[in-house]
Amino acid sequence: MDDVKQTGGMLLELLLVIAVLVLLASAALPWYYSTAGQRDLDAAARQLAADMRWMQQTSINSIAGSAELGLPVDPHPSLKFYPTAPYGYFITVGGVTVKKHLFPATVQVYGSHPIISFGINGYLNSLYGLEISLLHHKQIKKVIVDAAGRIRID
Repeated sequence: MDDVKQTGGMLLELLLVIAVLVLLASAALPWYYSTAGQRDLDAAARQLAADMRWMQQTSINSIAGSAELGLPVDPHPSLKFYPTAPYGYFITVGGVTVKKHLFPATVQVYGSHPIISFGINGYLNSLYGLEISLLHHKQIKKVIVDAAGRIRID
C-alpha cells in the first residue's frame, strides 16, 4: 500500500465551505428582510382593522345598552393617527385614551386622516368611505371602510 501524505487540504476546504456559506447568506438576507417587512405590514393592517371593528361594535353596544336603561348615550370611541414617526394610532372614549398602538418601524401611514368614529348603527361617521394606506418600501396594504361601515383589507 502506498503511503501518501496530504498537506494543506484541510485549510483550503474549510475556506471554500465558508465562502459558499457567505454566498448563500448574502442571497438569503434580502429575501428574509423583505418577508419580515411584508409580515409587519400584514400584521399592522390586521390590527388596525380589528381595532376599528372593535370600535364599531362598542359604539353599537354602548348606545343600545344605554338607551334600554334610559341612561344618557355613552361617548363613541374615536381613533386618531400619530402624524409623524413612530407611526401608529390611539383610541379614546370620552376623552380618555383606552388604547395606543405603534406600528413596527418598517411600516408607515400614507397621507393624513381624520378622526375616525362610528355612529349608533355601526356606520362610519362620514358621508364617504375611508381608505387608510400602510406602506413598507414599495408594498402597500389598504384598510378600507365604506360609508355603511364595512371594514376590509385590500
